[in-house]
Amino acid sequence: MICLNGCDWLSVFTQSNTGLTCPVELRMVNHMSQDLWHKQMHWAYIVSEQHRLENIEFYYEALEVARSIMRQARTNVEMIVQRLHARGYVFADPQRIHLPPPPDIADWPAYFTEKGINIPVALIAWLYEVGTVDLRGTAPEWDFVGYHGLAEGETLYTDPLVVDLSREYIESEFEAWEYDRVESGADKDGPFQLAFAPDNIHKANISGGVPYSIGTMLPAADSLILNERHGFGFIAYIRHAFEWGAFPGFELMDNPPTDFITDMRRALEAILYYLGKTAPGPDMRHVNRSSLINSRVAFGTYRHFELAPGN
Repeated sequence: MICLNGCDWLSVFTQSNTGLTCPVELRMVNHMSQDLWHKQMHWAYIVSEQHRLENIEFYYEALEVARSIMRQARTNVEMIVQRLHARGYVFADPQRIHLPPPPDIADWPAYFTEKGINIPVALIAWLYEVGTVDLRGTAPEWDFVGYHGLAEGETLYTDPLVVDLSREYIESEFEAWEYDRVESGADKDGPFQLAFAPDNIHKANISGGVPYSIGTMLPAADSLILNERHGFGFIAYIRHAFEWGAFPGFELMDNPPTDFITDMRRALEAILYYLGKTAPGPDMRHVNRSSLINSRVAFGTYRHFELAPGN
């Protein structure tokens, strides 16, 4: 795919989705490096062409783009964990704060696809590059408790970042789903949903609702997070979590701990662009919203409240 200026698919796709006409104009996008912009449009292209994921070459192209995004996510996780330790944060499960990727992760796509479990490329890329993350807990500086039982006081829902999956867990959940489907009928149970984190209430060690899950019925570059309030895809969800210092529950609080959030967010790597409600403190590297608004559909990130005055 070549445009009249000799540009490749990236330029053509960018023009159709944002109105920009060639890489010369790409360099004019506010606050965004050329590398980040290229990654942005490449991922949008992957999402728009995800019907081709059954082609092995295209699948691994998509996986490599997603892994490059998740390498930035890993850097952010490492910085946040270090800062949490420095601030005396009390973790609910100190043994699972940040575990390395599964050693057999390269086998997962083919193995689970054969079983009918299509783990989205974005989630597989997270497991490749980041592994397990469990930031449940509470901070001594807060005037509330983030995890019931770790300290005295009112428990509030900080919704800390958690992504926790293993081969054994996925197989167990799938077997349970298959059993229930036979017992109750396929129409009642619906397609298999892969739970990767408790909901925001369970994360605070209080009985809550159904876990954050992701669909696996069809091959997908990214999929909507189910049972989570925003309706984000996985990458948008991760990006939003980092925008709030890995504790997106703060966005619902009247008086969130601003100093804590600012410290957690400081110098984090940008995970593509962001169109969500902005957390207090210095922004991460944002882009000009008006020039990118037409590409929102590919990322599932545009919502009416996000452009309200003051957000």
